[in-house]
This record gives sequence, C-alpha cells and structure tokens, in this order.
Amino acid sequence: MAQSSSRIEQLAPELAKIVSPSEPIQHLADGFGGAQGPAEGPLWWHEGGYLLFSDIHNNRRMKHEPGKGGASLFLEPTNRANGSPTAFRGAGSTGPTTSW
Repeated sequence: MAQSSSRIEQLAPELAKIVSPSEPIQHLADGFGGAQGPAEGPLWWHEGGYLLFSDIHNNRRMKHEPGKGGASLFLEPTNRANGSPTAFRGAGSTGPTTSW
C-alpha cells in the first residue's frame, strides 16, 4: 500500500504526550466509508492490542491488529452508529451500546 503524504495536525499540546506530530501516518487498509465519506475513529484498545474504527455507511465496526495487515470485521451491524467506536462500552457515542 502506498503511504499517504498526510501529516498529523496538532491542535492541542497534549497530543504530544500520546504521539509525536512528526510521526509518519501509516495507511492500514482500504474500502471503508463508501461514497458518503470516510470511516470514523480510531480507538486504540490497549488491553487487546488492537485498533477499532467505525465504518458507518457500511454498518460495521472494524478491527486492525498490528502485524496482521488490513482490517477484520469486529461488529456488524452497528445500526450505523456514528462517533467513537467505544459505543459498546456505552461511552462517547450516539450509537447503541452492546454489553459484553
């Protein structure tokens, strides 16, 4: 996959505590968001060691695991939940919650 020429835009100094704004952006996978726009998220799930993001228009939540390449299906359907992929925890989303 070709790497993007995009860069991290730092809007608050606190970002530097999480990631360096000079860190290169890595293109992980294609095919999300549909014609209506991009997917949303992401959320790094520390305990599981993976990244979650919402593919709203395709009605699914996706999971990227470092070292495995691409993304796999994490949850479907999501009732086209928008916002944070933490909806399954009940925080930060207008979408439905899912109990585990």
